[in-house]
Amino acid sequence: MHPGVEKYKAYEGQYIDTAPSAVSNWLRGKIIEVRESHLTLGFEVRNEMTNPAGLLHGGMIATMIDDAIGMHLFVLGIEPFHVSVNMHIDYLGTARLGEEVRVTARIVRKGARILNASCEVKGITGSLLAAGTVNLIPVR
Repeated sequence: MHPGVEKYKAYEGQYIDTAPSAVSNWLRGKIIEVRESHLTLGFEVRNEMTNPAGLLHGGMIATMIDDAIGMHLFVLGIEPFHVSVNMHIDYLGTARLGEEVRVTARIVRKGARILNASCEVKGITGSLLAAGTVNLIPVR
């Protein structure tokens, strides 16, 4: 088992509030599952995350995806720091205020210059709400 996975597995069930990222702390995700193959976070849909219809805002979904992928890279100790160069998201469903969504990130391929990751956002019942892919590049 990767040492980062072993270390952060101990945080399963805890909320993120002391991350180096202010956005991560604001999202206040709950660490659901830490594995070498994937990382899953849970997020409660709060009022400030909704659009005027009271549904989870698409920009919040993108932020959750980006945060989960970044955290998975951190847990795996992938250096140097990577930033997103593009993101593609298929929005397939939605969540309402007070519901929980689960965001699962996976590293698909780590190339010499580009790292590709994927992410699924599901409702608590397992329904697929969004699927995304992200390409990232290292910042030296």
